[in-house]
Amino acid sequence: MHLTKEDRLFGVPAMAIRDSLREFARGRGTLYDALSERFPPPEAKRLLQELELGGYTFSSAGSREPQLTESGNGLRMASAAKQITRKTAERLLGGFIERAHRVNTDPYYYFRVSKVVVFGSYLTGVDRLTDIDIVCTLQRKAFYQSNQRTLMYQRGHVAIANGRNFQSHVDFIWWPHTEVLRFLKSGSRSFSLHDEEDTLVLGCKTKILLDEPFEITDVKAAKDRE
Repeated sequence: MHLTKEDRLFGVPAMAIRDSLREFARGRGTLYDALSERFPPPEAKRLLQELELGGYTFSSAGSREPQLTESGNGLRMASAAKQITRKTAERLLGGFIERAHRVNTDPYYYFRVSKVVVFGSYLTGVDRLTDIDIVCTLQRKAFYQSNQRTLMYQRGHVAIANGRNFQSHVDFIWWPHTEVLRFLKSGSRSFSLHDEEDTLVLGCKTKILLDEPFEITDVKAAKDRE
């Protein structure tokens, strides 16, 4: 699915609803919370109902939160980026992998990239792509796990001192994770990052581009034990 800034859904910008669905899917609060960050509370409540009536979400007996339907997942994954050629996509993807290796070896970053999987139109024969669909799995580095709370707040306050504004406390807490993703994308709107569940929902073909389940320190420790 492709979106433009002019597209509207339920009387509001479709891209704002898409962004709310993405935040909700990351597990950073309720769907109402995600909508409330972009719309006034009465509007958020209305949109919550409209999404279910419109077939984008459904109520599940085993969950207090609504679940996304196929249409809801399609909207969540929709891109607003301009189309690119396959040659450009290959160049961008190569740079993405290079930056992933840098993240894994640079102690500045608190998370490392353990897996990168590409899927979607990149794996088809089309010459022009709307975006590059990637599942990027991040894991906390060992030194961050042992002192997460202190380091998390330190990094967040450094970002604020450098002029960054956080929309919520959740965004502040997740900044060490978010800054890795921002570095990996390097400002390109051609990348569409997804959770691993997306490929399971879609049941689509995938290709693993990077698979490093163990941190360098983990590998060294394992060898030392041998």
